[in-house]
Amino acid sequence: MLASAAVVFHAILLKGLVNRGLEVLHQLDRLGNKLESLQQPTAPFELPEPATRVDTISLLRTRMQYLSEKRKKRAARQHKLIESITSIKIDEGRFK
Repeated sequence: MLASAAVVFHAILLKGLVNRGLEVLHQLDRLGNKLESLQQPTAPFELPEPATRVDTISLLRTRMQYLSEKRKKRAARQHKLIESITSIKIDEGRFK
């Protein structure tokens, strides 16, 4: 009785081990397929255009507009902060 229980127990353990091994083999097979597809180039690589060929004046104009908008947003945030600080009533009981 004890020997048959031990054989059944070991068979269950062996079946679980075999199932896990098959899962690992399946994942390795999928990984191999993906690696093969990655090694084959799909489209030719195009080099980006060098910066010297781009119109530098339009780039500078765009950058200046961006910096101007950034300064305006920063000033607006600062203005809102100052307004919110000045609206605090200091004579409240919690500040005494």
